Amino acid sequence: MLWLEFCNLFFKPYKKHLLSRCYFCQVRLIMQFQNQEESKGLGSDYIYIDKSPHGSGIFTRKNIKKGELIFSFTGNFISFSDCVALGPGEAYTIQVDTIRYLQPLSPGRYINHSCDPNCGITGELYLVALKGIDACKELTFDYSTTMLERYWEMDCGCGSENCRSKIMDFDTLPANRQAYYINHGVVQPFILEWMEKRGKHSMEN
Repeated sequence: MLWLEFCNLFFKPYKKHLLSRCYFCQVRLIMQFQNQEESKGLGSDYIYIDKSPHGSGIFTRKNIKKGELIFSFTGNFISFSDCVALGPGEAYTIQVDTIRYLQPLSPGRYINHSCDPNCGITGELYLVALKGIDACKELTFDYSTTMLERYWEMDCGCGSENCRSKIMDFDTLPANRQAYYINHGVVQPFILEWMEKRGKHSMEN
């Protein structure tokens, strides 16, 4: 216990750096930080799980303002091969690095995709509101903002005006959509690093 307390105190100032790198030996520390700081989000007073057109979904109990942190994603970090072995359950995972995935616990497990989402996931794995959200609305994010693997894709039936019909890797999105998500800080850091290295980091308005 004393060793864990020492690690928590020592590494806390470097949390953002650890999150951006997301190496295997750092992942367990990230999970500890997330569990300790879960109170930063609005929490269970603001959300609940209910039926949605896509099975189960996360809904708001109260109005949420643009930019508010809603909750922190927690769960187990697994490898790409472990993710593939889940079969249909792979759809519930969130890619956080080139070879690492988060298998989220509730409520994060129940968030659905939209091509016109009202939320996004930050590099620190918080769900953040991209716009004002009224009470009783379903919370959604664009799965593509966490995807760069050249493996998994999914037919989309989100029903939004801008539905792309297919959910694919982030770099397949239109440039203006990429820029929107990048400017709002809801693209995973490993994707930004990959795009910068290849000169594809567009910051168009």
